[in-house]
Amino acid sequence: MREKLLFLFVMAVVVGILTAPYWAPAVDAEPRYPSSEIIEKAGFLNLATAATTTVKTGAGSLASIVINGGTMGSITVYDSLAGSGTKIATIAAPLPGMVLPYGVRFATGLTIVAAANTDFTVCFY
Repeated sequence: MREKLLFLFVMAVVVGILTAPYWAPAVDAEPRYPSSEIIEKAGFLNLATAATTTVKTGAGSLASIVINGGTMGSITVYDSLAGSGTKIATIAAPLPGMVLPYGVRFATGLTIVAAANTDFTVCFY
């Protein structure tokens, strides 16, 4: 009798867990970032010269940097409207084919300083 009760209890727990609603995704839940919103707000800029370039003015997010080719040289990324200030990243030795995901926010603006004629693409929001 004792084994039967234990078996029934275990089965009730297992069946209860497997049929609980939290195992299925909520039907009315909205995605955190709707894909149409991301597509509408996404931007990119391809750079290929040694220069200081303000990519975006104001707040936003740096999604990624893709190294395409060219003459390899360091790339410095700032949360600023000039080539100085709060540094987000320094890519000291970029290589063609590198994809550098960041997913970080900036408040003032996004400025890139390229030390050589590196061909790269900046993806931002």
